[in-house]
Amino acid sequence: MQPDTSSRPAEKQQIDLRRYRRVRWFFFKIFLQTLWWDILLNRPALRWFRPPALARWQAIARRFRSLAVEMGGVLIKLGQFLSVRVDILPVEVTQELAGLQDKVPPEPLEDVIAQIEADFGRPIAEIFEWFSPEPLGAASLAQAHRVRLRSGEGAVVKVLRPGIDVLVETDLAAISLAFRWLRLYRRLSHRVNLDWLVEEFSTVTRRELDFEREAENAGRLAADFKNDPRLYLPEVYREYSSARTLALEDVGYIRITDFETIEDVGISRAKVADQLYTIYMQQVFETFFVHVDPHPGNLFVRPLPCEDEIRAGITGFGPGDPVPHVPDRPFQIVFIDFGMMAPVPARLRAALREYVVGLGTRDAYKIVQAFVNAGTLLPGADLKRLEEVHEALFERFWGWAWGSSEQWRSERPGIL
Repeated sequence: MQPDTSSRPAEKQQIDLRRYRRVRWFFFKIFLQTLWWDILLNRPALRWFRPPALARWQAIARRFRSLAVEMGGVLIKLGQFLSVRVDILPVEVTQELAGLQDKVPPEPLEDVIAQIEADFGRPIAEIFEWFSPEPLGAASLAQAHRVRLRSGEGAVVKVLRPGIDVLVETDLAAISLAFRWLRLYRRLSHRVNLDWLVEEFSTVTRRELDFEREAENAGRLAADFKNDPRLYLPEVYREYSSARTLALEDVGYIRITDFETIEDVGISRAKVADQLYTIYMQQVFETFFVHVDPHPGNLFVRPLPCEDEIRAGITGFGPGDPVPHVPDRPFQIVFIDFGMMAPVPARLRAALREYVVGLGTRDAYKIVQAFVNAGTLLPGADLKRLEEVHEALFERFWGWAWGSSEQWRSERPGIL
């Protein structure tokens, strides 16, 4: 069956047809390659003509990465999304897509300023006391600049890229078409619910364009953890925010992957990992509202003064301030970017509890039933085989642990 290459996205959606055709053609070529190498030549007498599948898919991932860097938009997000889906792609392929968040060029300054001024209806000098011409960071859908508010506080504004609405709808239309083609590849469609995958990806991407929702998400998360000193969240300056501009407190402390600086100020990396894990477990099992975009650019470590420093009159450290080394320095985890927040529905809460009980009691049947109740398995999944797999995992790993945190870290370089 040949895909319909003349397919068009819905008329009501405003798209860039030239961009749509180019992205669609890229995915169509991948479909043709897959049809040729993995289906037509996947015969006993013809297989020796095929080049290694892994090398072919690595080359495709490299070509997609180049296209995403060149065109930006949702293609960057798709690459980031696929780079962590080891259930769909081999690790060697996902590694080719890793790091795309660092490859996004910023928008021209004049375009960003023009959009802010159109958003507020007045010159930028009347909105902010100072606006940094150099972006603090650039992502696929938005970029951030440091500002000084009229009230004198330093802040960071997150600004949607000009024209991003059209780019998002264009890319999502092409990606949806590509996923419809993928459904014809049974080896993949039998393992992954592709319709659910593209629907979830599209919904989450569109929500990231809604800064009002993001501000509400930040407020709800802050309310959930208002009495918890382990987590620090930036204040939202609503009077300096609008439909396409979101002003937040500057919380650019130590990036969670800046291991050297974390250790230089005396903070234990093992404690950072434990604290982040505990916060996420609390979100999943207690507050039922989860920050689902925990990549390194969205997580920071905020060093706090120790008792001796407080007695000496030091009340805190600002972003970028020098922080002296103090053994076992206290700290807080900082989250930013609240566009991707997910509530945990009641049905999934019960399934998660069932899963934890099954894990704690080594009950493979209960674990598989938790998957069933959560609705995470495709129709026709072999439940008996899943039980056998979990029983084998229990036999292999039950009771296994690292001797000490130092030993664990030395055996896992690059992990907190």
